[in-house]
Amino acid sequence: CGLTTQMRVSSLVVALSYALLAVPTPALRVVVAGATGKVGRELVRILRRQDVDCVALTRDILRAKRRLGVNTRCKEVHYGEQNDGLGDALPTEPFRLFVARPNHPDQAAWETRLFEAAAARGCEHVVKISTASPVLDAKVGPHEAHRAAEASLEKTCASYTILRPSLYMETVFDARDPVLGLPTAGG
Repeated sequence: CGLTTQMRVSSLVVALSYALLAVPTPALRVVVAGATGKVGRELVRILRRQDVDCVALTRDILRAKRRLGVNTRCKEVHYGEQNDGLGDALPTEPFRLFVARPNHPDQAAWETRLFEAAAARGCEHVVKISTASPVLDAKVGPHEAHRAAEASLEKTCASYTILRPSLYMETVFDARDPVLGLPTAGG
């Protein structure tokens, strides 16, 4: 699984690095929502290796530190709750935000709240991982939540990048049997 995960993440990280680091600032700070997922975890690792000030938003700080390293700055947030913690978690000085939250029925509302809080705190740029364009066009899966979140991002934040990955290698390859495996009509 390590090889397929690395292949999957590396192309996204190139795009993320460009979107987040394209215009360097003297004290670059990146806030990562979805930091304990595969893409977010790899992004945090790379940002830390490049000495970029990085803050991981998480529901469980201990779990995040186990996955990201004990020296990773983590801030606890509780999406969807009255006191979600976003006001305290987001920096007051300029920062950039990366969002790769997992699909959830309340995803659009949670990401909208995150974008609004980030804009209020002076976020310079937002990078959001969305869903593949064919999913949006076919109106299947999480398309409604991603469309609503994207619309909110466009209204709320002046500078943003939306990434729409088309295919993850782990969808094509089975880690137990590294032979190309595509779905067939029979399942």
